[in-house]
Amino acid sequence: NSVPGISFPNKRLSYTIQPKTAQGIIGKYFDIILTPKENNIFEFLRQVKKDMNLNVQMRVAGGWVRDKLLGKESDDIDIAVDMPGYDLARIISEAAVRYNINHVDRAYRVSLEKSNTSTGSQSDDLMVGAVNLFGQKIEFVPMRTEHYPDPNSRTPQITTTSDPKEDVKRRDLTINALYYNVDTGQIEDFVGGREDLGLGGGQIRLKTPDEAYKTFEEDPLRLLRVLRFYSRYPNSVVDPSIVEAMKDPNIHKSYKRKVASERAGPEIMKMMMGEDPVKSLSLLFDSNLYKTVFNVPAMENIHADGIHMDQQSPHHEFDLMNHTLEVVSNLNNIMKENGQDDHLRGIANISAMFHDFGKMAEDIQQPHETKDHMTYHGHEDASLKIVKQILKRMSLPEDDKNMIEKIVELHMASMGDQKMKISRLIARSRRKGGEENYPGYKDVWKILEWHNQADAMSSRPDNYNPLEYQERFNQVQDYVDSFKEKGPSSVLNGNDLMQMFPKLEPKTGFIPAFQDILAHELDIQNRGDLAGSTELKQQAANALNNYLVANPLVLQQFQGDRMAKNWFKRIKKSQVLPGIGGDKEVSSIDYKEEGIVTGLKPAKCPYSNGMKIRDRRKGLAVPQEYGRIVNVDNDEITIQWYDSENKAKNKQKIKTDDTVALSAIVAEG
Repeated sequence: NSVPGISFPNKRLSYTIQPKTAQGIIGKYFDIILTPKENNIFEFLRQVKKDMNLNVQMRVAGGWVRDKLLGKESDDIDIAVDMPGYDLARIISEAAVRYNINHVDRAYRVSLEKSNTSTGSQSDDLMVGAVNLFGQKIEFVPMRTEHYPDPNSRTPQITTTSDPKEDVKRRDLTINALYYNVDTGQIEDFVGGREDLGLGGGQIRLKTPDEAYKTFEEDPLRLLRVLRFYSRYPNSVVDPSIVEAMKDPNIHKSYKRKVASERAGPEIMKMMMGEDPVKSLSLLFDSNLYKTVFNVPAMENIHADGIHMDQQSPHHEFDLMNHTLEVVSNLNNIMKENGQDDHLRGIANISAMFHDFGKMAEDIQQPHETKDHMTYHGHEDASLKIVKQILKRMSLPEDDKNMIEKIVELHMASMGDQKMKISRLIARSRRKGGEENYPGYKDVWKILEWHNQADAMSSRPDNYNPLEYQERFNQVQDYVDSFKEKGPSSVLNGNDLMQMFPKLEPKTGFIPAFQDILAHELDIQNRGDLAGSTELKQQAANALNNYLVANPLVLQQFQGDRMAKNWFKRIKKSQVLPGIGGDKEVSSIDYKEEGIVTGLKPAKCPYSNGMKIRDRRKGLAVPQEYGRIVNVDNDEITIQWYDSENKAKNKQKIKTDDTVALSAIVAEG
């Protein structure tokens, strides 16, 4: 055997590169063509074994063999051996130095993901070793058997073995249980994995090497790995024995006992990044495993039918599960058509999976004015509550979590509200270090628009108008481009802030600092029909003053220690009493003593009897909702809402100091 370009202590070997083909154990040649690098690696391993008279079996195991048989390249070379992995890695590393191979790193130890001996610690015999050889990371993993004596843990007791037929039983799927024998160049198949790969145009069958119930009871996380591969290979099918195990309540109980919540995050992300995540998600829903994987307090008192509930909505043709699957399918295709990378597509698909979870929440489903129909006002808030709890427990990057939450939060927002929120996200990404801290935020608006499009396609497909959503997309893009050019517009301009803080010098930089606090700490920016209004300015002034009272050190950096120390003594906060109707006015906060802070001019109350209003939170995928103010009292207003046929439906009362609720309605003239 020869290794191209390697000098041994004996004669120099040939530089001729001959592509190698792996031979099957039944004498046939499979289509595994080794790359020059792979050929070099395996030739070198055989040569070291021969020169040093090593008594060791070496088989490449798992994903590399699977991918090569499927005609795909793989850089994941794990070699199953019947000796301590670190010892072999060290021998290979030292031999590479003696044989003058360049760019070879020292051997290093790699712990097993699940490692527990009878003494509770990993022994030297079980230590995985790794070395970088010819620019390729190679891991040497001791062949082993696993035993699970603790019913509450997926951490096994491990013993080494020299029998690959025993090693293969611990693997999750038969397609991941094939071996390439380094010595013979043959594929070794002990569990039918080659047939399950469907080589020659057949379907890939996802099947366990060992009995399915036992496999998943011992380590329930393998269920999510099955779903990940099911999504990865569109032409795959899941063996019925796995489906039955996935539905088994005892397996669900085992999952809750054994699997830490954070372990689900990476598997779910990989599943939703797959070529066809919809069929995996369908199985996750149909098996009710989603309730176990997403086991958070907000999911405890959901609708009795869960994700399978009939929405009973005039705006939806499908039940909740099928609507969700349709949205994920359409959004997944839209993301692909627009050339989005797999990671961003995974984020969008996870958002689509969760976007209507709030409809299952307790008390969200309410009777519609149409007989036998239901409404789900506020379900986006319930969905956000659920998704926040789920993502808090999952091991995903923070920026991924933030993007998912924003998409869920805004999926029902009107275009005006979406623009306001998008402005904030773009501004945040432009702040110092923003691109690093919030990657992808500058493009979150695209996912929102594509989500709106996918949602509309999946609600009443016959009513879907693609030109309408293309026009909407273009409008938002124009707005975003304009925003990027001009930068964010603050609710309070420089003159407003100098009027409020006449003792502060503009050269101290307090104006942009306070505008930044308004936008990014208090989430107050120009938005929709309130942009530039006195009402919004008053709200911003009140919020900023309250923030500075609570955080006096912020002010200190702009006006010095003396004023900061006496801050609480100097300000006199007047009672804010919103006026009601007619010519009554909203009192402003007025800081009179020593002229430190003065209030803005009083604002007219914007609400009066008979005023027509619209709920700005209603998304464009559903009909808009209008109402009229029918009563204005001392501390609240009453709204009569109407359906699309102008028939009266429910009434709603809002406190006049509830700025969050009031910001959700807009006057229609």
